[in-house]
Parts: sequence; C-alpha cells; structure tokens
Amino acid sequence: MAFRLKRSDFRIMTTIAEYRILTVRQLVCVLAQNAQSVHRRLRDLQDAGLVLAQQRGHGRRRGRPEKIVSLTVAGVDALRSADMLSDDVPDESVTSKGIHCTQHQLLANWVQIHVSRIESVAAGLETRFLAAESPFLSADGSTLIADSALAGDGSKEHRFVPDGVFWIHCAEQDRTVLFFLEVDMGTEPLASPRRNRRDIRQKILNYQAYFQGKSYKRYEAECGRPLRGFRTLFVTAGTTRFAGVCQLVREMAPMDFIWVTEQKQLHESGVWGPIWARGGQMETDRQSILGSRRPSLYPKPTDLLPTSGS
Repeated sequence: MAFRLKRSDFRIMTTIAEYRILTVRQLVCVLAQNAQSVHRRLRDLQDAGLVLAQQRGHGRRRGRPEKIVSLTVAGVDALRSADMLSDDVPDESVTSKGIHCTQHQLLANWVQIHVSRIESVAAGLETRFLAAESPFLSADGSTLIADSALAGDGSKEHRFVPDGVFWIHCAEQDRTVLFFLEVDMGTEPLASPRRNRRDIRQKILNYQAYFQGKSYKRYEAECGRPLRGFRTLFVTAGTTRFAGVCQLVREMAPMDFIWVTEQKQLHESGVWGPIWARGGQMETDRQSILGSRRPSLYPKPTDLLPTSGS
C-alpha cells in the first residue's frame, strides 16, 4: 500500500524545514509530543525517503549517539506539492546540504526553542522569532533578515546576517523589544588587524551603525508596533570565549545594547533567566531579557536540556 502523509507528518516536516537540521530531542521539544510517537513516525518518514536521519558524535561521546534529522529533496518536493513551501526556494536552502556548521546551527536552534517557550514562562508576553536559516523567510535562497549598515563615515556599506531576529511584546506595558541573535562558536577572531568583516569587533560595529542609523525600524512593519532601539545577544559556546567577548565589548564601550551569555547558562536557566552580561560587564548582576516582566522564580528548562551530545 502506498505511503500516505498525514496532517501530523506535514507538521513534522515543516518543523524540520524551519530549523533545517534538528536533533531528535530538539524536534520532540518543538512538537511537544510523546517522544516514542515522534520516533516511530520519523522512522516511517525515513523509510518513505522524505526524511534523512544521520548519527551525530558516534565514537566521540559515551552513550547512544544522537541522530540529526533533515529533509531530503523528496521531502522538500512534498512540501511544495502541498503548497507549504514556495517553488522559488531552492532545495539547498531547505535540506542539510547548505548548513556549513552543524554545532552552530544546533545552538541557534536551542535559542529559538527557548524563545518559543517565553510565553508559557511569563504570562502576558508575545514573541516571534525569525531564523536566518528558515526557508519560509527566504527568496531565491537569500534570507529576508539579511541587512546592511553604513560605516561611521558613510564611506562603506557592511552586509551582515544575524543568526536570528525576534521580539517580545508586553501588552500591559504596550512595549515591544527587538533582539538580534549572534551565535559565536569561537571560530572567528575577536578583533583582526585588518578589520575582517567576520570578526566580532566588526559585527559589533555593524550593529552600532545599524542602531545609530535607525535601520532596525524596518521591523516595525513586521511586528506592527513602534520600536525604540534593540539589543544584540551574543551566545558563546564556552566560558573562555564568553570572557573574551565580554572584554572586547567593554573595551568598545559604551555598548550597553550588547548582551553576552554562554551556552551552559542558557541551558541551565533559560534564555529568560538572569544570565546576560549587559555591555560585557561580567562582575555586575546578570540581566534578564524580560526586564521587569521576568518571573519571580526562574523555571529551569529541564525539558529543554540536551542530553550528552545534543
């Protein structure tokens, strides 16, 4: 009997497409479904040639290696046939083929997943996350959150693509706060002598120019509300890199709109927790991105904590 796609299958497939690659644990977190049922249906989709599942970390960590799932070209075609994906989006903008760094993408995924839980952590808040790798935000393979900023003297335009853009709206205060996400795996220099466009210093300068030029105002059309500035969140992969980025931000002060944390703190306290070094100030009290709306007791995101290797 021919394999027939169910409505729940399309939800699984559009979720995988949105994140491009997901560990199975991440997929279970996003879907908020029973893990066993998700595993069973993934096997069916894999047998049908719509989903690709690959082992991650085999032989390098203790325990059972976790699988990373992505869509195959046939899976992409299935979404197109169901009018769930534009024909203009190329296959490589949906499958795992275009992902350059798996670890980077998976950490960005965790941030997005955490942001999606804010509404359940703090009542009265609304969120929306725009991911750089989402094929639903792309046109001809280019993400719609790609942007540019003019250098301080206006002589040069710097192109940049954040790893994500999201906002939090508080109806009670009638206030919307905009955030840009930068996931830092420590593979790029902090500050290169030649002002490398990919070093962290240049990224910060880009956001400073973007802030001063009020180019961020374009997101008012997306969220439908006025915006007064933004914050750029750097999530680092480790403690040493966290300290290095914080030092750089302090040396470039005033940079209060740059907030820094590390992966471990994110998983322990949630993106909403008091984990952020504002302006790179490591010695002062850490901040919460929810400000006065932060919950009095910080729920630990135990259901989001990755297992070893996830």
